[in-house]
Amino acid sequence: MTNTINTVNDLIKRDRPRKTSMRDDRRIIQQVKKDSVISARAIKENFNLVHIHERTERRRLNENELKNYIARKKAFINAKNQKKRLLFAKQNITKHLSFLLYGLMNLNLS
Repeated sequence: MTNTINTVNDLIKRDRPRKTSMRDDRRIIQQVKKDSVISARAIKENFNLVHIHERTERRRLNENELKNYIARKKAFINAKNQKKRLLFAKQNITKHLSFLLYGLMNLNLS
């Protein structure tokens, strides 16, 4: 009769096995560190990770404290307002910073 010691490796696994391997996790993390605005879907397509959901990728990032945020879209500025902004910037480029902070409140831009 042998003496057996129960270790962590000997215990029965009760949790569901992970869909991603440690290698997949490292590849996901490296990709996000390289390009922080990449989407989960793009990562999935780059590495051909068809067996996992995008939410799973986000969970792997959260486990490694890499929070990903959705970039806000820029507001649309039509051509007329672009010209006005450019003209204003050219006229006021040499003015002191205090004018830009306090002088704009009194300026009528119509």
